[in-house]
Amino acid sequence: MSGQLLPSPNMTCGRFFERWLELYAQSHVAPTTLSSYKDIVRVHLGPGFARTLLSRLTPRHIVQYLARKQSDGLSGTTCLYHYRLLHKILNDAVFWGDIGINPADRVRAPQKRGFEPTILDEEQVRAFLQEAKATSRFYLLYHFAAMTGCRLGECLGLTWDNVDFRKKVAHIKQIAYKLRKDGHANWIYKEPKTRKSRRTVDLVDDLLAELKEARDAQKIHKAFFARDYQDQNLVFCKENGVPPNNEVVLDDMRRVLERAGLPGNVRFHDLRHFVATYLFSQGEPVKLVSEQLGHSNATTTLNVYAHVFPGGRRAAIEKMAARLKGTPNPEADSQP
Repeated sequence: MSGQLLPSPNMTCGRFFERWLELYAQSHVAPTTLSSYKDIVRVHLGPGFARTLLSRLTPRHIVQYLARKQSDGLSGTTCLYHYRLLHKILNDAVFWGDIGINPADRVRAPQKRGFEPTILDEEQVRAFLQEAKATSRFYLLYHFAAMTGCRLGECLGLTWDNVDFRKKVAHIKQIAYKLRKDGHANWIYKEPKTRKSRRTVDLVDDLLAELKEARDAQKIHKAFFARDYQDQNLVFCKENGVPPNNEVVLDDMRRVLERAGLPGNVRFHDLRHFVATYLFSQGEPVKLVSEQLGHSNATTTLNVYAHVFPGGRRAAIEKMAARLKGTPNPEADSQP
């Protein structure tokens, strides 16, 4: 490694963390991961251990840090991410000879809390989309997500050459990521992490019609902005061709939800959950739902949506029992 970190009894943790970012992470991790690491180190880990000497860091320091973060309101999942990054950095400190042992080895990792998404029903999604169509410039983005189950990054990474109007499908081939550097936001586009995430989703006729209208509107914007138009061939973009900021989209969604009289804690990702639960309610098999969502396997789908199945499972059991008795069970047979 270039710029080898030299053991020093006077090196603080905060200084070591910054040097680790500069001399190791900068050249060994993906840009999106590096951006995340920098945020955590500079906003949390660095200030949290700024005055603690690396040579005197103990498990107690780490336990106290995690307790403070949890009391500040960070989730168990976020604290676990902090812990894993800190553990990784300290492992490198051991490897390079700065410290003899990794104190994080003797700290229990924070526990993830079980997460249950907010599931909108059909009427709620209809109300949300109606309000968005009337008042939001991101209506088409919301409609696309609610009809396909695509993630926000997948939507923002969609290009026109991956929309097939004749076959009525969209090909999900890249994800948009926003990176902050020197106070500026830069967008990069990467392939989905798994093969199953690279998928094709069906598009209904009214959505296709709206996409065609959006494509025609973009031609007008290109002519208006001329050389200032940043043409990335994106489906969902601002009038000058660049993607909208995630934060702006999410803030707009919150306001649309409030105007529609819906819970304000609904996330963009919950539109994806709506698609999954609706498909399950229509009796679609797990494999089809898994493919629609781009999960790596059907087990992931089952784990995420286990709460959807209790009613359907009871109906199936009652139906099975009725058949074994040789008596029909119309109520069970009518279940999807």
